[in-house]
Amino acid sequence: MRDQCYFDAAYDPQTNKAAVGAIILNWQGHYVSAITAPMIDCFSPLMAEAFDGEYYVAAEILGLDLDDGWYYVSCMSAGCNKKLKENGGSLVCTKCHKPYTQGTVRYKVVIMALDKSGDAPLLLWDREVAELVGIPACLLYQKYKEVDVEVPPELDAIVGMKMLFKVGLKLALKRGNNSPFNVFRQGMGDLSYLNDSAILAPTLDVVDSINQYMNDHNPAEGKTYLSCDSVCKSDSNVDMLADLHTPEFLNGLRCSGVPNHALTLKVGSPVMLLRNIDHTLELCNGTRLIVTRLADHVLEGKIMCGTNAGTRRFQELVAQGV
Repeated sequence: MRDQCYFDAAYDPQTNKAAVGAIILNWQGHYVSAITAPMIDCFSPLMAEAFDGEYYVAAEILGLDLDDGWYYVSCMSAGCNKKLKENGGSLVCTKCHKPYTQGTVRYKVVIMALDKSGDAPLLLWDREVAELVGIPACLLYQKYKEVDVEVPPELDAIVGMKMLFKVGLKLALKRGNNSPFNVFRQGMGDLSYLNDSAILAPTLDVVDSINQYMNDHNPAEGKTYLSCDSVCKSDSNVDMLADLHTPEFLNGLRCSGVPNHALTLKVGSPVMLLRNIDHTLELCNGTRLIVTRLADHVLEGKIMCGTNAGTRRFQELVAQGV
C-alpha cells in the first residue's frame, strides 16, 4: 500500500496572504509528514508584511538604480564572494580577513521591477546579472575601465526583460521600506531552473487551472492557438459524423495526451512535445522546450535537457504537436 498525499491552498483577503500546503498519510491514514509555504503573485505582500522565506514573482525590469555602482571587488578565495575593503594600502576581505593586492570584479546591480501590483527594488548578484548580460563582470570592467562610461550598454540591454524572480526575504536584514530584495535567481527562461522544477497535479481535473495560474504569472504577451474542430470531409460518412461530433463537442474534449482546443502560449513558457518528429534532434514525445518566439503557424523553442539542451528549434503547429 502506498502513502497518500493531499494538497490544499488558502487565501485570506483581510491580510492579503496565501499559503499552499501538503500532508502525507500512510496507507492506514496515519500522519507521516507535512509541508507549508507562503505563496504570492505580486510585490504587495513583500512590500507590506510577509514571512521570512523564498518567493517567486513574475515582473518586468523597468530600470537600473546604480547610485552605488554596478560592481564590487570581491575576495579571491574559493567560495568567498565578500567585498574587499581598503586597509593600510591593501585590500582585506570582510569575512576571511585575508589581505590582497587585487580582487575579483563581480556584479552587484539594483533594478526596479514592475509587476501587476506596483514596483519594487531588487538586488541582482553576480551570477544572475552574468546570465542576463552574457558577459562576466571582470570582462565588462576591463572593456570600459579606460572609457568614461557610467552605465555599460550591456547592462542597459536588460531593461524591459520579463522573467520570474526568486526573491529571498529576511525581515531582520531589511533596512527601511526602500531596501532592495535579494534575488537568488531568475527563473523564466533559465534552463537549470525549469529543468529541475515540476508541478505534480493530484488529478487531471486540476491540470488546466494550474496551467492557467502559472501562465498568468508570465507577464509576456500571450498568443492563442486553436485546434481543428471539424470532421475530415474525405470520410464517406461525413454528414453523419458532423452531426455527432459538433464543434462544441470537439472543443470540449479533455483527455491526457491531447492538447486543449485553445492553447495560449507565451515567450518563456515551458512546453512538451507530444509527437515523435526527429529522434536525432531529440524532438520526440516527451521533449521539454522553452518557447522563445511565436508566429501564426510555427513557434521556436529552446530544448531544456539532453545532449541538445539550449538548442533552438522551429516547430510547425499541427494537431497534437505541442
